[in-house]
Amino acid sequence: MQHGGNPLRAAWAANRQTIGTWCSLPALGAVEVVSQSGFDWVIIDWQHGQFDVESLGLMIQTAAMAGTVPLARVPINEPWMIQKVLDLGAFGVIVPLVDTAEQAAAAVAACRYPPYGNRSFGPIRTARVIGWEPAQANAEVLCIVQVETKESLANVEAITAVPGVDGIFVGPADLAISMGVPFGDPQVDASLGAVLAAGAANGVTIGRNCDVPSDARAAFAAGFSFVGVGGDTEFLGLAASTAARESLPVGADRGHYPDNVVRAVVSSAPDAP
Repeated sequence: MQHGGNPLRAAWAANRQTIGTWCSLPALGAVEVVSQSGFDWVIIDWQHGQFDVESLGLMIQTAAMAGTVPLARVPINEPWMIQKVLDLGAFGVIVPLVDTAEQAAAAVAACRYPPYGNRSFGPIRTARVIGWEPAQANAEVLCIVQVETKESLANVEAITAVPGVDGIFVGPADLAISMGVPFGDPQVDASLGAVLAAGAANGVTIGRNCDVPSDARAAFAAGFSFVGVGGDTEFLGLAASTAARESLPVGADRGHYPDNVVRAVVSSAPDAP
């Protein structure tokens, strides 16, 4: 990856739709394989991933060296966590459960050096991929907040109007829980038109998570600009269960192969049997 620029920000500026995925396993080899598989970006998931902060920097570095754009999701909207992942070289941060404009403004402030925020200067590794200059980091780093509750939906216009919010990433699973409906309920997708409209009105890029490629293509067709599909856990589970099932002798049966190994994050309606 070239030094001194953010390819994902450039893609957004060119109105190019991009595809990405999640890395949650504590394995650098898995990060490398996923990052070399054709995705535009990967999210290193510190919030729900099975790794600690000591592995975080290595996973971000591995993704970048493998040729994709590393983003990182922090566990909560906490300034030191946001600044840590940026110092470690993430090209952008995903901030979960942002319900209000005030919370969005706090996330932005943690991403930007003064006078636009309160990020502390100590780039260490990010200087080698983004650059040393605070102004350059302010211009290149992406601040992406998640809309994934009823409250955030109600406030999405105000959230997208916050200066410095670059993107909104919808979390359909948490949104379904917040709305009190089953995963994949049509009410979830029906509610997202307001998110797309708010993004268009305020110049904010809108993305969402999906489970399977067909869902991702439908999301692109609906107007989402950056879409996440599956993840390392799902890919491994799907390949393993498919190999086990399809390698049995004809007529042999070992019982049910659970779908939950490939649907760790459910954001769409279950596949028909």
